[in-house]
Amino acid sequence: MKSAPAITFDYRPSRRLAIAATGVAALALVAVAMSGLPLVLRVVLAIVVVTCACIELRRFLQPPYVRIARDATGWRLVEPGGEVFAATLAGHVRRGPLLVLDFRVIGRRRFHGVLTPDVLDADVLRRLLLILARGADAPPMQ
Repeated sequence: MKSAPAITFDYRPSRRLAIAATGVAALALVAVAMSGLPLVLRVVLAIVVVTCACIELRRFLQPPYVRIARDATGWRLVEPGGEVFAATLAGHVRRGPLLVLDFRVIGRRRFHGVLTPDVLDADVLRRLLLILARGADAPPMQ
């Protein structure tokens, strides 16, 4: 029986990605302000943009899991309090420097871990890509 390659790394969200998302939200506000819509509608849309951006940025910056691990028993996600959950890698996608891992945990919300070069060192990223290339549990996402 082949032994499964093991890997463990701390997960933290990318500050650069958060800054980029904030910039996109700011551009959305400018677009709403410059639109030809009535003032009341522009104000309502601006409130919606700010609310959605704040909620999603908070969700992104405070992930439910702080560590991702894979060993012979499969994928594990660790909460900030130390509780460990068995997870299934439902898919993964790599676009340029971004790597997104899509995890499913029974009875919990899906978790999309977005990994960038500023949060994961090159050696860990290389080993993770080798595990994913071997077909570790999940097909690439479309």
